[in-house]
Amino acid sequence: MAVQIGWSYKDIPDFYNRVRTVLDGLSVASLPDKYIDMQEKAPYSELYAKRRVPGWAALGEEDFALFESAIVYKTASMFESLASSNVVKEKALPTITLKYFARNAVQVNGLSLSELADLLLGELSGDDGLDFIGFMVTQ
Repeated sequence: MAVQIGWSYKDIPDFYNRVRTVLDGLSVASLPDKYIDMQEKAPYSELYAKRRVPGWAALGEEDFALFESAIVYKTASMFESLASSNVVKEKALPTITLKYFARNAVQVNGLSLSELADLLLGELSGDDGLDFIGFMVTQ
């Protein structure tokens, strides 16, 4: 598949609605296109994906569709707080029971949206998408 010079996230079919759909179907009023277009959101997600997959322009059709999905997931991950909900949780201790609010984050197959984007990009670039920082054992 030959990608045109100047390709951007805006060329992804139905990009804005796909981002909102991943976020449990947020409305245009809840998440306007102009917020998705902010430099720190979709443009950053595109740049992130292109750097993770240096040969992105030469991907086959199926792999390019995964590349586009990774950009959608990465962009949506930046707006997760809009779609996550507060739930009341309870923790019983020996002498008291605590009730508190916790956030239910948007997940796909147990992965956060950012983790899913990294997994897809890792598969396309030939790494596992996980960063290993390392450790040192001392006495």
